[in-house]
Amino acid sequence: MSTSQKEHTQTKTSANDKSDDRKNHDHRHEQNDNANNSDNSAKAQGAHGHTGQDQLSRHDHEDHSQRQEKDVLQHGRSTFVSDISQAITTKHNEVFLLTTRNGDILRGQGGLGLYYHDTRYLDCYEMRLNGRQATSLLATAEQGSTGVFELTNPDLPLADQKTLPKEQISIQRKQELKDGLTDTIQLHNLTQQAIDIELTVAFANSFTNMFVVRGAQPGKRGTIEPPHCSKNTLRFVYDGADHHRRVTNIHFTPAPDALDGETATWRLHIGARDRFRLAVKVSLSDTPPHSAHQPSAASMRHSREVAHKRLTQALTDLPEISSSNALFDRALQRSFADLHMLVMTNDDEVFVAAGVPWYVALFGRDSLIAAYETLAFQPELARTTLELLAHYQGTKSNDFQEEAPGKIMHELRLGEKANLHEVPQIPYYGTVDATPWFLLLLGEYVRWTGNLDFFKQMRSHAIRALDWIDSNLQGPITGFLSYGSRSEKGLINQGWKDSGNSIVNDDGSLALPPIALVEAQAYVYGAWLAMADLFRRTGEDDRARKLEQQACDLQKRFHEAFWMDDKQFFALAIQRDRKPARAIASNPGQALFSHIVDDKKAKAVAKRLLSDDMFTGWGIRTLSAGEAAYNPLDYQVGSVWPHDNALIALGLRRYGFTQQVEQVFTGIFEAATRFTLYRLPEVFDGFSRSRFDLPVHYPVACNPQAWAAGALPLLLTTSLGLEPDALNRQLRVHRPHLPAWLPSVTAKGIRVGDARVDLRYQRQNDVTLVAVIGRRGDLAVTVDY
Repeated sequence: MSTSQKEHTQTKTSANDKSDDRKNHDHRHEQNDNANNSDNSAKAQGAHGHTGQDQLSRHDHEDHSQRQEKDVLQHGRSTFVSDISQAITTKHNEVFLLTTRNGDILRGQGGLGLYYHDTRYLDCYEMRLNGRQATSLLATAEQGSTGVFELTNPDLPLADQKTLPKEQISIQRKQELKDGLTDTIQLHNLTQQAIDIELTVAFANSFTNMFVVRGAQPGKRGTIEPPHCSKNTLRFVYDGADHHRRVTNIHFTPAPDALDGETATWRLHIGARDRFRLAVKVSLSDTPPHSAHQPSAASMRHSREVAHKRLTQALTDLPEISSSNALFDRALQRSFADLHMLVMTNDDEVFVAAGVPWYVALFGRDSLIAAYETLAFQPELARTTLELLAHYQGTKSNDFQEEAPGKIMHELRLGEKANLHEVPQIPYYGTVDATPWFLLLLGEYVRWTGNLDFFKQMRSHAIRALDWIDSNLQGPITGFLSYGSRSEKGLINQGWKDSGNSIVNDDGSLALPPIALVEAQAYVYGAWLAMADLFRRTGEDDRARKLEQQACDLQKRFHEAFWMDDKQFFALAIQRDRKPARAIASNPGQALFSHIVDDKKAKAVAKRLLSDDMFTGWGIRTLSAGEAAYNPLDYQVGSVWPHDNALIALGLRRYGFTQQVEQVFTGIFEAATRFTLYRLPEVFDGFSRSRFDLPVHYPVACNPQAWAAGALPLLLTTSLGLEPDALNRQLRVHRPHLPAWLPSVTAKGIRVGDARVDLRYQRQNDVTLVAVIGRRGDLAVTVDY
């Protein structure tokens, strides 16, 4: 999930804030917002941020459109929309909404809209008083599925040639998502005279597919009917090329005085201190062909809501965490609220979506990592994720979807383009690391729950995943897990850094596929050892010994191939002709938590990760500031990703680097306190903290995003030193270390197997003491300082 390839500066720079200055002249991709993507406007800007000509030849226009689509599909670019950082975002189940700060969806304003099933069901929703936009005083979506707005009037021209001064009308707007959208608008006349004003609400809709909103070409299209108007109802209908009938139905209470095409008008006489209340109910439907033989829409909605409620309730059954730092408590609560908000269903399948707005869908890697990050708090999410991804595990070889037997999927989409197979996300399997992550999560889930029966249930899926890894290791970079796209519409890069420009050499050039990422080898190493443990516990000693030997052999190969003596760091990747990609990046940090790295080299890695060229003060950069390809504004070549930092911190602690863990934890937490609602975004820019007092927004980051929401829970788990062994009814608290700003934490109801334990942590000087203050069930707790 990422941005397109960028042009790279070829000159090396020193690793300090001057590198930020060097890049300050590089502007972001100011791309076509694609508000009306069906015509892919010729004024759209080029794939490297250069403004397009006002007049393009048809041939140039087609080339440009093809480049945009390639950037979205192959280079993993999230979007060509320029900025959604100020949008008010709400979501419930499958429906989500992005508006301005006054609750409007402005025509032509990028990614704003009301979405359902990978389709924008409203392109425009604008409220006006006497033709003027209301002034926003407050806008918040803290509750996740509800947006609350306090607005007022600007100076309004009246019919008698007079002017109603600003701030004479209080406008309260509440937008609630459930079975569509309910928008309640209340106008309160604060003056001592009656006023006559005209309230209008305008709509537009073209049922644009999410891929097209992001910048892809429209592809085959169906027929949009003219708007249907009745006394108090406006209806938009699209008969898709995929034979789905999509409907946006808008009901007004009270009925408007006029309903002309796409605009509803109320001519209001509001008495002194009086109020007018309007309810706008927007319902959405997506009816597939031959639906007469399927359950009714109401029945399907009910079953989806039941499934949605089941997982959301599980995500509220959490241990009680309280600390001496109220800001941290609030940021942690926001993390879990965001995961709750991201829960969604596809038919009877329920899962946590990757992120709003671009990735409201099932993603393999994202779902697995988010579940891994939160295992200490809610193991049910891990089980649900494993079961669902096992259902979609590859069974055949398919180049278009990059499917292979045993492989875990990357992305599953709904909507017209997916139904017509214009995109490979049906599902798409172009990820090299989701399969080892599947095994890592399975192993960790059993460590926390002791549910060996679940492993037995998943055993065949685990073996198929292991077989896919073995098959891949025989590929073009023999002995290492590697990737190279087989699909004409597949991702070029297929690790977690999947933007087209993310895997680079130290001269700034792109690494050439096939590519074996450094962290992917560590995932395999950890997966093999996790499965060896489970196979041994279920009596398969021979299989366990084989996996352990494979891990031992991989560890040796790993150090020989990836370690760079001259840089005292691991290469980012091995590329074509087994040549190392020698750029200094964050990826080796994620190799630590599986413990593939020997102790001496781990110390060197830790030192470099926390050096000035890598650590901004807010977090560890994806790419060193001293690299030719570094750009603090870009998606994965200099930015900071919270989940990346959390996984790196986990690895640092496993080697005993508690002070470095504290640095990372502190940076990410303090960044969270600077963002709206204490919500960590998917990614933020990589500028040094010494330069700006605030972390700098990446303007089209998903917000909320699943594995970003999991970052603080994992950082807390790491600092608490929790190491479960539920099968032996043990919990080891190993070298706990609270940061200085978090002197005490109480965790009640930590689950290990079927037991629960309450722990109290207290930092005294540099030592963190732990007391068991409650225990329910059979569980031995040991503390190592």
